Amino acid sequence: MIIYLVKGVACSLVMWAFHHFFLEKERMHKFNRFYLLVAPVISFVLPFIPLRRPYVSGDQFQAEGVARAYSEAPLFRMAQATAEAGDFPAGTALWQWLTGAYLFVALFLLLRLLKGIFRMNRLIKASAQHKLSEATMVLLPGQSEVCTFMDYVLCSEKDYHKNLIPAPILLHEFAHVKQKHTWDILFIELTGVFYWFNPVILLYKRAIRLNHEFLADQYVTDRRGSVSGYQQLLLDWLTGDSTPLLASGFNYSQTKKRLIMMTQTPHWNRIMLKGACLSILSAGMFYAASDEIKAQAPPPPPVELTRVQATPPPPPPPFEIAELPVAPPPPPPSERWSPGSGLTDEELADYKSSFEKNKIDRVNERGVGYSAFTFQDTEKERLWQMAKKMSREQLRQAEYTIFKREVPRKNPPSEELFESFKRRDVYGVWLNNKKIDSAVLDSYKPSDIADYSISKLYGAAKKGRSYTHQINIETNAYFDANFKKRMADRYIVSERVKNDR
Repeated sequence: MIIYLVKGVACSLVMWAFHHFFLEKERMHKFNRFYLLVAPVISFVLPFIPLRRPYVSGDQFQAEGVARAYSEAPLFRMAQATAEAGDFPAGTALWQWLTGAYLFVALFLLLRLLKGIFRMNRLIKASAQHKLSEATMVLLPGQSEVCTFMDYVLCSEKDYHKNLIPAPILLHEFAHVKQKHTWDILFIELTGVFYWFNPVILLYKRAIRLNHEFLADQYVTDRRGSVSGYQQLLLDWLTGDSTPLLASGFNYSQTKKRLIMMTQTPHWNRIMLKGACLSILSAGMFYAASDEIKAQAPPPPPVELTRVQATPPPPPPPFEIAELPVAPPPPPPSERWSPGSGLTDEELADYKSSFEKNKIDRVNERGVGYSAFTFQDTEKERLWQMAKKMSREQLRQAEYTIFKREVPRKNPPSEELFESFKRRDVYGVWLNNKKIDSAVLDSYKPSDIADYSISKLYGAAKKGRSYTHQINIETNAYFDANFKKRMADRYIVSERVKNDR
């Protein structure tokens, strides 16, 4: 039994570590979703799988193979052997106590899980609801964080009626509903009920929730297009509210990884290499963790000669469009945001007063008030340097937020990729923000292109179009002409929405 526990925990830890250090940072969220759900089950089952070697002679099999099978096999084989012999070991009482303790904890966790589900259903039924085409909005009295459970999106009744919830936030939650992320959470929670003695399950739960946020963020950016605007919205939306156990919502500790992931570019050569490493790792774990049993080789079957007609080779698979890079490489570590050691009280007061002195109250066309700021670039840079020194708690409580975009960088396509842009059945081409015919690209070379972005068309966006992807291309002249303006607009300044507590 101890051997099985060690093997199961070790397998789950190795598979989690491979995901954490090699797969989590790649834009392959759908595969990671499957991987994180299957890995705990594989680590649970793998030590029970027998690995047979059919080459041992009969005498050696009788003297060595049987003894090895019953001494190293999992617990259920040893229990079967002792039952057939009519004899029980001296530690039977201890084994019964351990079995009872395991069942007691598993039953307690199962009842707690069912209680959480019933409590969530009772909360949904007791609250006002508003049905939309994407999901059913559950309007809760008082202030609460926006989150999802099954086909429901839970939010504040006051914020919903006053239209204080931004459209990208709702689209993010609709992605959780559409992709049925609640089922993943319930599955891993149920796995933890029967596998509670393995502490690595807690790491899988966190990884699954983070991957859900990656999937929902990608769903939003694919449809909204503006990554930087969505990043700013996430920074403004951070709150200290807690999310229910079984719901999907916003979490401050995950936001940094999400902001970085939005700017990542998939590198398919690297992904394929990691896939090969995963295959080797899986084979190695199967050999190391499975139960090894030596058996006699069965006699070879009689050989019958038959004439087999050769079959032609299968046709090649149809052409498929692979995922292509849609963003430039991530910024260097010096420009990435992370909490610092903290500001003094005097520095915090200076930080807040600078915002209040330069704040202008305005009203948009819908009659909703908002704040604008009249900072000079030097003052923005000073405040940005102060913001980088803030601790995590100071950032959480800060009334004003300033964020700095990365420096615009050129990302020219390869010659092979540039040639693929001319395919009319695949790409609709925009050059310098103007729709053009693909034939215009014949007058350009890959070295003339400064940057590009590709987005796939979904749903209604595909109707009436002969292509499946949209590509936006910028020439070097256009990129250079707009570089100064983009550098001037690198700073994002906003005021956190005040909540009534």
